[in-house]
Amino acid sequence: MQCKVLLTSSRGRAAILKGGIVGRIAKEYLSVDSVLHGPSVEITTHRVGYFGPVASGDKRYCDDELTAHEIAVICGTYTLYTGTVAGQTTVRSWFPPPSAWIKNGAGYRWLEWTECSEKFFVKLLQDIRKGQARPLSVVDWRSRLRGLKLTRDLLDYSEERACQFMDKHLPAQNRSPMS
Repeated sequence: MQCKVLLTSSRGRAAILKGGIVGRIAKEYLSVDSVLHGPSVEITTHRVGYFGPVASGDKRYCDDELTAHEIAVICGTYTLYTGTVAGQTTVRSWFPPPSAWIKNGAGYRWLEWTECSEKFFVKLLQDIRKGQARPLSVVDWRSRLRGLKLTRDLLDYSEERACQFMDKHLPAQNRSPMS
């Protein structure tokens, strides 16, 4: 319920723009056309969101951005008491958090939403609706999304070569790796 309320507000636009698993969950409630309305009043008036570096002169790029709490709400994240040690909690979510989605080796970490990503999402959503799924921890999500070692190695090698190419042909200071 919180997810629906959040995504049908102006924050939904930021969720679609986030892409990945968060963007796909947002598409359950919004159309992609909703991003065309431009940044929300939160960024244009209240200055809450993403501000890019100054381009030239007095121009700045800005856009809506989700908070960590909003991402957790969208992914259906809960903090639960374990019942084993007094006060000990565990964090579980119905959908994988972006950190688990991006850092896996199953082929889901591409920039665009792939057919493989869609199949995974649709199956997970069906399982949730049938009562055949349960919230998982970040560790469990990473394990579930892990993929084959050969695929992980290929993706890591591809990323390494892309960084080498960029360093050679478009050197930049303080550029962090893509991951």
